Formats: sequence, C-alpha cells, structure tokens
Amino acid sequence: MKLEIELKPRDAVLLRVLSCVVIVLLSATLFLFPGIEKHQDLKREKEASLQKKETMEQAIRKTPLLEKRIVTQKKELEKATEGFYEVMENQQLDELITGLVLKHQLFPKSLKIKPTTTGVPAAFTGEGDKKLATNQDSAQSETSQDTVLLNCVAVSIQGSEAQIRELMDDVAKNYPGIQLLTMEMKEATYADSRHQSVKQMNCACEFTVYSYRNFEELVGDK
Repeated sequence: MKLEIELKPRDAVLLRVLSCVVIVLLSATLFLFPGIEKHQDLKREKEASLQKKETMEQAIRKTPLLEKRIVTQKKELEKATEGFYEVMENQQLDELITGLVLKHQLFPKSLKIKPTTTGVPAAFTGEGDKKLATNQDSAQSETSQDTVLLNCVAVSIQGSEAQIRELMDDVAKNYPGIQLLTMEMKEATYADSRHQSVKQMNCACEFTVYSYRNFEELVGDK
C-alpha cells in the first residue's frame, strides 16, 4: 500500500518557514551562543584584570607610607628593648648567669634553664626594679608580646650573705635585662679544708633574662 501525501501550497509555505526556523536555531546553537558565552568570559577576565591593576596601584601608592611605618616601628622596638639581650641559646644564658655569680666570688652549685616563654610580666616593686619596670611598660605598649622572650634561669649559689646581697643589688642596678623573681636563703654549716666548721649561706634564686627577636625576624614571621 503506497501512502501518498498531497501538499497544498499553504503546507509548503509552512514547511519552508519551519525549515528556516530550524536552520536559525541550529545556527544560534552552533555559533551565536558560544560567541556570547565567550564574550561574557572575556568581560569577566577584563573586570578581574582591572581590579587586580587597581589593587596593585593602591599597593604602590601605599609603599612610601609602609616603608615609613616600618622604619618607625623598628626605632620603637629598639627603644623598647634597650637593655634587653638578643635571643640567646641555653649555653649563653648559662654563661651569663654563672659569670654574674662568679663576679661576686660566689659558688654556683646548680643551674637550670626553663623553656622560653613570651610576654612581659609585672615588674617587682623596689628601687632596683624601677628601671626594669620602665622598660617593661615600654615593651608592652610599643612592641608585640611575641617580640619579648622570657628566659627563666633557676640557680643555687653558695657564699656569704653580704656577697649574695651585692649580687642582687648589682643585677637590680646595672642589668635592666635581668630580673630577680624569687630568692630564698638558708644558713648551712660546712667543714673547710682544715676540717673546721664554716657557716655559709645557700641561696636558691630565680632570674628572668629578657631577650628580644630582631625586627627582620619578627616581620619575616608575619
């Protein structure tokens, strides 16, 4: 059975119109829409580039101010840490405290260095600690807590009470980077080389040695 369809002139016109619509849709799908999408991508890239350019220009404009601020902060850090020590290894801390003890003809029996911490505790009251208290206030207000390092050294010494007092006075007056935290003295009797009884003082004291990280190291960490 053969099916024959007779197209009327009106149907032929409709088919031609439909074919044109299909061709237009296919052309839009294959050429127009990808072009529009690419145009949008390029537009977004242009906006991102302009924003990046503006950010870089702002950074360039701020460079002189940042350099000036760095110089100012470096001077403030140097002023705040005046009298403090640069970062020291345990061996250097040992030599520092032991040297002070031996300077006053005292005998160091033992020495222990605790782990380093950061920050600045309240200064002890007393005539000898006023200079240190001034430095601590400056450090708290002008430097980061991470800049000032606290090295706690516990030492046991032996000698006369006068020598021990001289050591403490020397530290308080002449070493602003060292603070006496605790001190406990006990009298003990020993036998000398001639087997004669000699009374001496045993003193267990704890010092904090203040050190600071240099500015370049501090900025590098940030």
